[in-house]
Amino acid sequence: MNRQVKEALEKAWDFQQIAEELFGAHESNLHAAHTNSETRQKVDQLKEHASYGSFLQALACAEIQQFQAAIVIAWIGVMDFLQHLACKHSSRIREKTTGFPNNDIEALRNKITDADLINILTKSDLLTNQRTKNLKGLLNDRNGAAHPSDALPTQSIALGAIQKMANEIIAIEKREANQA
Repeated sequence: MNRQVKEALEKAWDFQQIAEELFGAHESNLHAAHTNSETRQKVDQLKEHASYGSFLQALACAEIQQFQAAIVIAWIGVMDFLQHLACKHSSRIREKTTGFPNNDIEALRNKITDADLINILTKSDLLTNQRTKNLKGLLNDRNGAAHPSDALPTQSIALGAIQKMANEIIAIEKREANQA
């Protein structure tokens, strides 16, 4: 190997070591902006929710580098939470909309799309406009992961999506508790 190539490789190695120290990631992917441990801490805040299992499965997918599946499965957890919220407040929703199933989560799952449920919850004042905007963005992320194009999510994107989805559930629940 010639001397110039060897020096360039040594400089590149030194740069990589310094960058990893500066960014301080100690996970399996040293370049992830979102780490497995910080995402797990956020998900653990959902331990009391029925959707917790979906979020754990999403984390497991991310750990085995199935990033698209991680996003899709985390979204299932969000929808499970939103569907239970809708059933809990079905009488309030029926005052504002027509044709909403009466406390029947299976009918709700079969009849109402994800986007429609978000709109119904917003119309019924169960979601703020900001939550609606965030959830629609996350639904768009889910759709991108479920129907991939050339852009595939990275570990950081998947972990970030899982954290954002968990944050939405926490924020919605906090608002509901404050209104009670």
